[in-house]
Amino acid sequence: MHRRRAFTLVELLVVMAIIAVLISTLMPALNKGREHARFVVCKTRHRNYAFAAFLYLPDNNGVFPEPRSGLYGWDPLGQVQRGCLWHDEANNLYNRPDLAGPLWPYLEVLDTNLCPTFEVLARQGSHSCGIPMEPQRSFSQNALLGSGYGISKESEVERPAQTFFYAEENPFECVPGVSSWAINATFLVAFWALSHRLSEKRGFTDSFASFHHAPAGDVTAGVGNAAFIDGHVETVVAEDTYYLARPTRRRRMP
Repeated sequence: MHRRRAFTLVELLVVMAIIAVLISTLMPALNKGREHARFVVCKTRHRNYAFAAFLYLPDNNGVFPEPRSGLYGWDPLGQVQRGCLWHDEANNLYNRPDLAGPLWPYLEVLDTNLCPTFEVLARQGSHSCGIPMEPQRSFSQNALLGSGYGISKESEVERPAQTFFYAEENPFECVPGVSSWAINATFLVAFWALSHRLSEKRGFTDSFASFHHAPAGDVTAGVGNAAFIDGHVETVVAEDTYYLARPTRRRRMP
């Protein structure tokens, strides 16, 4: 009768060590794969914003929705802090369609308002307004498109392929030397400004997101996505925000 030979403790420890090494080797590749998948989803959802603009503009004589009320057709001040609206589930437009602006009907059926990478980062942070951190949207309209700054119609845009309509912003982090605010309102304000947060260098009040493909985990040093007026979507860097926000070169913008 043959005895069945069991593994010794040393052999088990060796096997466990090999498995641990394999896991530690594979995890970075798996994480990178997951992040790339989220990046692709974000880019696809930007294309839906470009498609929404493609539908909206002909229906409205080529007039852009107002940045302050295109998505939300109301002024949130007094109802909830404007800077907290992006993670206010109670006033999500699916729950409160009465608050929707003119652009919302073109986006409602697409279920496309939140980038998954943004959501992961946002849930790791907190906000001072007392509203639970339940991210609802992560894309913002170009604030230079609308009658408030004189460029109200698509036909007035000189560079449709170089002027973004909607873009990503960071959930919390500002890009050093570039921006002084993260996402807050429904629009991205790409004005040059001196800020108390930018004591050494001028920057924009808002800027493109920088959390995709972040080197060494630095979410202020990566890239973002933007949907342009001509319908295409491309990867952008925060430093190009002002240039890609300007709908005209002839007129001096803020």
